[in-house]
Amino acid sequence: MEIRVARRLFFDAKKIEGITIRTYQTYEGVLRFFFQFLMDEGIFDVKEVTSEHIRTYTNPGELVLYN
Repeated sequence: MEIRVARRLFFDAKKIEGITIRTYQTYEGVLRFFFQFLMDEGIFDVKEVTSEHIRTYTNPGELVLYN
């Protein structure tokens, strides 16, 4: 599944769950950076995401902020 499709499905599910707008905005902000990181790594499908990608993204010593 393409990351952009997974993102849409995730946020559709969160809306159905009734999360607050503030929570929605927080999720959106955090995931925007993560998805940009993945695309910069050449990852466009959720099946391609590995634990190494997540470790690289979350490692404070190597963290790169994406705008």
